[in-house]
Formats: sequence, C-alpha cells, structure tokens
Amino acid sequence: MRTRQHLRVPLPVPVKFRVAEIDMDYEVAELEDISWGGVFIRWPKPFAKSTRLIMQFFLAEDSVVLEVWGTVVRPQDAEQGKPAGMGVQFDELDDAARSTIQKMVEAYLKAYLKKS
Repeated sequence: MRTRQHLRVPLPVPVKFRVAEIDMDYEVAELEDISWGGVFIRWPKPFAKSTRLIMQFFLAEDSVVLEVWGTVVRPQDAEQGKPAGMGVQFDELDDAARSTIQKMVEAYLKAYLKKS
C-alpha cells in the first residue's frame, strides 16, 4: 500500500509552467490537486521524472500569486480513468509560499461553496 506524505486537496485552477533548463514559453495547464509537498498538473505529454519546472499559480483575476520551482516525481500517461499529467514535488516552500497556497485553497473553496 502506498501512503502519501501530505494530504492532497482538489484545486482545479490554472497554472503556468515551463522547464527550468530550457528557454521556452510558459505552458498553461490545470491543476488536479495540491498539497504542502507538491501538485499534480494535468498535461497530455508529461515530462520525464527529475525534470525541473518553474510554476506560476493564478487566481481568477489572472495575477500571479505564487511562483515556485518543482521537480517532476511522477509522470503519468492517461489510463484507466486517470488523467495524463505529472506529479511535481515543490523544491522548497517558505512560510509565505505556504500561506499563499492556503489562501488559494480557501478562495477556491469559497467560490465552490457559493456555486453550490
């Protein structure tokens, strides 16, 4: 049985990312979920394990609220109802970044509950 180090919370919000070592434009994708340890990014062609990414997280007003570095730890092809994408572990999160993640989750939950 596999256990996760951190609880994951669904958070379907936009994320921009790019490979850190390559001069490329940011790609836009959607998060599947988030935890203190990382995120799962829905992406049709996941990058290989150990690929370093720079990620920018957004809220509804399209302003960057957080930029962090992470490393792909679990590429996943679409299979058996699971989306294609990649599990990305945050390289480091300081207290300010953790606080911002908490605010993102709370803002999403407020909007979700308002729709219900």
